[in-house]
Amino acid sequence: MDISTKSKSSRMMPNIFSVCHPIPTIAELEQVIQEPPEWIYKVQPLVPRSGTVVKNQLEDCHSETENFSLKDRIDARSVPKFLICHDYKGGYQADRYLHNSDEDIVGHGYTFYNWSQIDIFVYFSHHFITIPPLCWINTGHKNGVKVLGTLITEFSSGHDICDNKIFKDLETMKSFAESLAQVTKIFGFDGWLLNIENKVSNVEVLKKFVPYLTKLIHDDNPGNLIIWYDSVTEKGELVWQNELNENNQYFFDCCDGIFLNYTWSEKTLEKTALAAKYRSHDVFVGVDVFGRNMFGGGKFHTDKAVEVAVRLNLSVAIFAPGWTHETLNKSEKFFESFYNRDLAFWRSLWPYMYTHPITTYFTTHFYVGLDEDCYNLFSQGIQLSKCLYPSNLPLIPEHTTLMLPYKCSCIQGSLIGNKNTCLLTRTNLRKDVSYIHNLFVTDIEIYDNTVVFFLTKSVDDVLSVIDVSLLVSSYNGSLRKIVLLGQEKEVPLENKTVTEVNQSISPDIIRNIRDRYYEKIVDERWNLSVYIFSTPLSNILEVGVTLKSGNSILLGAFGIENADGNFLKNL
Repeated sequence: MDISTKSKSSRMMPNIFSVCHPIPTIAELEQVIQEPPEWIYKVQPLVPRSGTVVKNQLEDCHSETENFSLKDRIDARSVPKFLICHDYKGGYQADRYLHNSDEDIVGHGYTFYNWSQIDIFVYFSHHFITIPPLCWINTGHKNGVKVLGTLITEFSSGHDICDNKIFKDLETMKSFAESLAQVTKIFGFDGWLLNIENKVSNVEVLKKFVPYLTKLIHDDNPGNLIIWYDSVTEKGELVWQNELNENNQYFFDCCDGIFLNYTWSEKTLEKTALAAKYRSHDVFVGVDVFGRNMFGGGKFHTDKAVEVAVRLNLSVAIFAPGWTHETLNKSEKFFESFYNRDLAFWRSLWPYMYTHPITTYFTTHFYVGLDEDCYNLFSQGIQLSKCLYPSNLPLIPEHTTLMLPYKCSCIQGSLIGNKNTCLLTRTNLRKDVSYIHNLFVTDIEIYDNTVVFFLTKSVDDVLSVIDVSLLVSSYNGSLRKIVLLGQEKEVPLENKTVTEVNQSISPDIIRNIRDRYYEKIVDERWNLSVYIFSTPLSNILEVGVTLKSGNSILLGAFGIENADGNFLKNL
């Protein structure tokens, strides 16, 4: 159901009896394994990703239409990875509630939506065993991102748990590791961040725990991950190293990666890169967005730390990106302020990240999972393959210090009413040149009849018309451009280089899409365009839009689907 069709009656107050929650004790761990919650049956599988990525460039938001071309695809195994470590007000806020995707939770919460730019999402809290809430597992998996839980022990209570419970002896440790592996499988997420932040007396047992747990979860799923946080040394002392060295190398060697503590320097990272050798991408350099003792100061200067890590060919762990939400003062424009602030933050990191192509058919309304009134991560839509430019920089008090003015604003995150949408504009581009705005990086296999549809709305009552261009690779590797025409041609061009397609007049498909977006089309006056074209087995690799008339246009929905018998049924 499209988010735009919801009425106020579909909004609900949180239900304290329908929640996801952490596991605070060993006893409750065993109880959860014996009697897991019903929501485990709603967990969605991880969508496979393409084996390639695209390196982000500042200037890749648009190009001259005649220069529309395939971006270089790089082996995803050969570039640094990005990990997001969720840490928002201790965790389990509005995101803990279970509800249907067509029901909004009244209230505010932190949302993350730039999934195509990251590889791993860690749900973090200060509870003993943190199980990611269903909404984060499903949203991450829908976008091909692995979602990890957290095991944390800290302070004197953590020391007691480690020495007298989980690492008491080998038998106890193995039982605990096996329980964690069971929980991973039962709840359908993808591994653990191990955060032991207290002294451990039985360190030899701990040293056997990390490889044992890693083997267990790999035996269940080779794609699962165990990541060690840089805290306890191999001697059991709580001494953060802020680098990879002889004191924590053992744990790095036993698992899938290490998450470095935050108070590093460029020199310690240089040493880390040398120590990691060919596993440099398994080192996640901790970057605290709050800027606590951080290189560069974090906040809107987080890009300074990220640049150093990526330059040294190390991966990045962004900690507490909810800073953009958590530190805002409540106001009448809270959502708009957060959205612009969050867009600016991620846009500043854009040049250092890589984009994963969309690999499956999709439909999206671009909803980010939050609006002025409600929170609903379950209904979050697929986003453009971009970190969008904020449309209202003055709402950000620090906007004059942001390193954004030199970056193009032709694709913006905008608001219609109290919900987000996308704005394409050529206002600041040359008027005598035709440009194409690059929207999606994809690797979608298509065959036979394909449906593409989108909703648009002109800005300031000026009629705007767009062409949508698809760069398609045939099975033999040759490329062809398919242009979905905004203005009908009596004789569309069709050859091996370019195929032009007029809008479809198929009443069944148009009716079904129109019904799905009824309120947007009828009440909000969005324009629906639908196209059907036929190809042999091929892959859509790039999707771009050219404004044929008008300076700006709003994009409210977009879909690429196979037009077989299931298409109408799925709508």
